[in-house]
Amino acid sequence: MSMDKPTIVLKRNKIQEVFDYCLDNKIAFTTKEREMGIDEYEIALEIQDVKKAILLGMFLRENRLELAGQGGQETKSSPKKAASKPVVSAREDKKPAEPVSNPLLSTAPIVLPTEPIVEPLTQEKSESASLSFDLN
Repeated sequence: MSMDKPTIVLKRNKIQEVFDYCLDNKIAFTTKEREMGIDEYEIALEIQDVKKAILLGMFLRENRLELAGQGGQETKSSPKKAASKPVVSAREDKKPAEPVSNPLLSTAPIVLPTEPIVEPLTQEKSESASLSFDLN
């Protein structure tokens, strides 16, 4: 394969789509079975026209195919090569919220007691707390 021709590496099930595209648009191509992969083929396209190159790029993107070798230049928008940027929250840049007069709408943290509140049992509470059953 020539290094100055756009080359597509693809599996056997995608070959028919590329062949049909090349025949419809009268693009000369050569096909070679790839030595490294099983059922992988290299298709070198002979494109001299800019308009055909743009249409080929649109076709490849639509069918989720990529160029291989030096014929295809990696773009910055390529999802495989794009560096992930740290996510910055919009709230970090803003100043803190002003205090709210309604405690139910407040964003302040709620402090709960660490020890349980236990009230001593008085005589009145113990009588009302006890259950009695009258079967008569």
